[in-house]
Amino acid sequence: MKKLILLLALLSLVLLCFGCKSEDPAAETTAVTTEATVPGIYLPESNIETQTAGAVRAYSLENNFSWANLVGDQLLLATAGDAAGLSVLTGLDCVKSASVDLDIKHLESGYATLQSGFAYYIAEENTAVFLDSQLHEINRAKLPQDIQGEPVFSPDGSEIFYCVGQEIRGFEVQRKISRLIKSHTCKSQILLGCYFDGKLLSCRTEDEQGNANTVYVSTETGETEKIDNALEDLHTFEDRYFAVRKEGVVTQRIIGTKGGDFLQFNITQQQVASALELGGVLGYEMPAENALLVSFYDVTTGLKTADIQIPGVCEPQDFLADRWSNCIWITAKEQSTQKNILLRWDISKSAVSEDVVYTDVLYTAEAPDEAGLKSCKDRVNQLNKTYGVSIRIWDDAVKTPGEYKLVAEHQPVAINGVLDSLEPVLEQFPKNFLLKSANTKIRICIVRSVNGEPNAVHFWNKGDAFILLSPGVNVADGFIKAFGYVVNSHVLGNSTLLDGWNALNPENFVYGETSSESYLSGDQRAFIDEESMGSVTEDRSRIFWQAMLPDNAQMFKSEIMQKKLLLLCQGIRDAWRLQWKEETYPWEQYLSESIAYKK
Repeated sequence: MKKLILLLALLSLVLLCFGCKSEDPAAETTAVTTEATVPGIYLPESNIETQTAGAVRAYSLENNFSWANLVGDQLLLATAGDAAGLSVLTGLDCVKSASVDLDIKHLESGYATLQSGFAYYIAEENTAVFLDSQLHEINRAKLPQDIQGEPVFSPDGSEIFYCVGQEIRGFEVQRKISRLIKSHTCKSQILLGCYFDGKLLSCRTEDEQGNANTVYVSTETGETEKIDNALEDLHTFEDRYFAVRKEGVVTQRIIGTKGGDFLQFNITQQQVASALELGGVLGYEMPAENALLVSFYDVTTGLKTADIQIPGVCEPQDFLADRWSNCIWITAKEQSTQKNILLRWDISKSAVSEDVVYTDVLYTAEAPDEAGLKSCKDRVNQLNKTYGVSIRIWDDAVKTPGEYKLVAEHQPVAINGVLDSLEPVLEQFPKNFLLKSANTKIRICIVRSVNGEPNAVHFWNKGDAFILLSPGVNVADGFIKAFGYVVNSHVLGNSTLLDGWNALNPENFVYGETSSESYLSGDQRAFIDEESMGSVTEDRSRIFWQAMLPDNAQMFKSEIMQKKLLLLCQGIRDAWRLQWKEETYPWEQYLSESIAYKK
């Protein structure tokens, strides 16, 4: 009986103690306070926070900070150098809750931030390693030894995708089962990325001839959904995507849904970043030396809904959309100290109201901006009338390709860019000079590419002179260089002054047979470049080309170059009947003495 009473008393004491611990508010407060006293990296009352009225909080980062990302509602920071590793930060003060040391190479390539952790690839061991949200290792997966490039991970970490031979395969981590996704006929291939929750892969393939393509493959069906070599960046969230692609020379920012509608974002800032997790896109720039301007655009309405100018920062790197806190995390540098800094922008505190819609129809070659092209044609008609040329655009520009493979340019902004550069060049020539330069009008064709590349070339077709110009080339230089061949042809057909040209060359020189670097510089200079020694046509055409350009006086200092330039200029005046003109023309600017007519 005594033992039973003693046992009951002891049991009561234990229950009393547990009851006191669970109900004692002071004990709970102590636990919270203890955790709250762990220092975070928040910088209270910083100048940035003060000057943005509390919309932006600032946090200090280590000098060897490398990159940042989000794992759920926690920040994941990577450091480089000897102390390479990962840290997890939680809460508004960004308190470090976990960290792990890693080899720096595992933080620079072959890694992925997952929805609930982190994964990286050890190439020398052919092993993928998985960490949970507190950076504890939870799994490893062995991959084949002969994979090409690096594997990519599905966002939830359930599958690893890799290339082996001509196959793209997926490895299910839990079941340890490998499956074939697609087999390509190619020389080599590597995976570039994984999108739409692991449903789409981007793969770079190369064939035996060295032709490369970026192919987008469904991981569910293995079908090629798209081949797009112009896509520069792609960000997806759920079924929505934000893409940046280069259509010729024009940068397109496209918002859309997988298999659905899409629009172009006409954001004014040059730099953009995805914020799809918050239903938006960011535009940012540095309008002042020590301030970063960031704008938030709603992808549904196309309206700018928030705007902030953050003083004292530069070189923005990471933009992370935190959907749990409705904020944007930004990594950058402090302007005054050049130290790394972390910023937390509460977009709700920077709301703006505008009526401007920044989304518009995305025009394509199949469905172009016909109103914009009509405006371009109206401008072209006026230039043709003014300068006596025949500028051709869009479909008209590729009707007479000669021996070239031409791609039409359908974007008005690209066409207008060429015209903006071309018009000042045309203005340099005397009235009717271009009109009289060939048997018929000079055809200037504005095309996307020539034989697959932006270029400026010329050719003849049935006596007509064609000059092809692409957006992205130096239009002034390209046109004048091509026009030099037209000038040479016209002078030969309308003047005899160039008959004695060969006598101006060095003794015993023969075009296409004689070559010497001594002919390209100093007092003995006789040619513009090596190509000029290839033929008399190249020689005269290139002299005209370089004589038209600025800052080329040194090319024409030698006695031989002065004689050649003088004879060519006299031939031009004779062929165009300009002998009695008092004007000095642009190609005569480097003559030692003017040949303009004097009364």
